[in-house]
Amino acid sequence: MKRISNELLKEDYYYIMLNNGLHVYLIPRPKFNRCYGLFSTKFGSCDQEFVPLNKDDFITVPAGVAHFLEHKTFEQENGIDASEIFANFGGEANAYTTYDKTVYMFTATSNITEQITTLLDFVQTPYFTKENVDKERKIIEQEVRMYLDRPQTSLYLNLLDNMYYMNYVKNDIGGTLESIKKIDVDTLYTCYNTFYHPSNMTFVLVGNFDLDKISEIISKNQDEKAYTSKPKIKRRYYLEDNKVNNKDTTSTFDVTRPKVGCGLKFSVLGEDPITIYKNMIVLDILIDMFFDESSDFYYQMLEKGIIDNSFSYDTYYEPTYAHVIFTVNTLNYQAFKTEIEKELLRIKDVKLDEKTFERYKKVELANSIARFNSIEYIANLILDLDALGLELFDSIDLKNNITLEDLNKFKSRFVHEAITFHTILPLKKENPHSL
Repeated sequence: MKRISNELLKEDYYYIMLNNGLHVYLIPRPKFNRCYGLFSTKFGSCDQEFVPLNKDDFITVPAGVAHFLEHKTFEQENGIDASEIFANFGGEANAYTTYDKTVYMFTATSNITEQITTLLDFVQTPYFTKENVDKERKIIEQEVRMYLDRPQTSLYLNLLDNMYYMNYVKNDIGGTLESIKKIDVDTLYTCYNTFYHPSNMTFVLVGNFDLDKISEIISKNQDEKAYTSKPKIKRRYYLEDNKVNNKDTTSTFDVTRPKVGCGLKFSVLGEDPITIYKNMIVLDILIDMFFDESSDFYYQMLEKGIIDNSFSYDTYYEPTYAHVIFTVNTLNYQAFKTEIEKELLRIKDVKLDEKTFERYKKVELANSIARFNSIEYIANLILDLDALGLELFDSIDLKNNITLEDLNKFKSRFVHEAITFHTILPLKKENPHSL
């Protein structure tokens, strides 16, 4: 067991690499009255092309298979849903799928050991039949329909489609109604056997627990399960340059006001894990400097009535894709597109102020430190960093070491060919008095 400490935070945690390859992170927090556990596999919606276990050739699986597998894993052979078992122990269980991982979790205030073993056991005991897969397909189809009925979802998916040519990030995590129909028992077992090996998985526990007792329970649980050694998974991703697929597109939806989105795409070709995480921090700071509620852009657009409090943005900087998405509900959507593109292109030429940069850097660092009071934040951050081969406290050190020069180097990537727009217009209502 390896102990990892940080002087700034006055915190430490523990890391174990088990014999079967499972990464285990244990973060005791005696001041908390509950525990939060995560069991994650590095298998997300972007993992559509890979070489299956014990095979030689690449295959392509339908969009949405990782999310489908997440749903099915909860169902046990006896027909009981794993959530019921957690509830009987006084806990809550859930799961989610992203572009690059699937995560199973529980929250508990008591019966911690029972819920840890439950989490490990149900994820590591798959049971798929034609009957239960067909039953789950109907549930997922309903979920996808509900999701696609949201105009914000439509806006995001259209922007991703505009930005990317082949990268699977352009596909909805849940798949489509057509792709879901192609997922069968064999597909699920192929993906499970390839990606759900402990060597591709991470277990995280944060909260109030006995370190020695829990580490022993986890080790014993895994030692009792037979896993063959496994070669490194071969995956195929389509890394792209910064040029967008479409510049400007429009669709219609049942909305009262137009919704408009702007996407800014970045290339991640050839970037190592530390550079990726560093650029994620740099991008967050840059976008906040120019577009948060204290920025000149926000104030001016608000004053002109071009935006309102519906204006928001999200930044993403991952090993296989990177982009920023801005969205707003506005009647002045043409003016918004003109002004935000102008502001994005201005960034590469503007002289950044050291004082302003330091202020935003301090805010970013302070927010990160404050989030360490959340056991959920700690656990999920560990997953993100583990995927990059980084440690928990690296996030603080890297943020602390960001310089103005880092921002100046990055801002040259704000260019015209990397910008795209999608506008959702209200459906035209038929005139009830027309013949």
